[in-house]
Amino acid sequence: MKTGRFSFVSEQAEKILGYPVESWFAESTFLAGPYSCGDRAQALAFRTQVVQEKKDSRCEYRMITADGRTLWMRDLVTIVVEKNEAVNCAA
Repeated sequence: MKTGRFSFVSEQAEKILGYPVESWFAESTFLAGPYSCGDRAQALAFRTQVVQEKKDSRCEYRMITADGRTLWMRDLVTIVVEKNEAVNCAA
């Protein structure tokens, strides 16, 4: 969890948003990019908060697809905790 990078991205993400799965891994700042401008800070703060609290949670926000459409997304996050440290964040 220290890197903030993805460890898994479903092929469904590419089908829904239009961004190649490889870009989610290759670009460390990728996740900050496709959020709708008004939702970016909230969504990124949500990720940080659930990791710090080590609690599963959910959040809704808008993302911009590769072709410019705006989609509402629901992020269901599962936090894996080992030795009282969040070691994985699955969404």
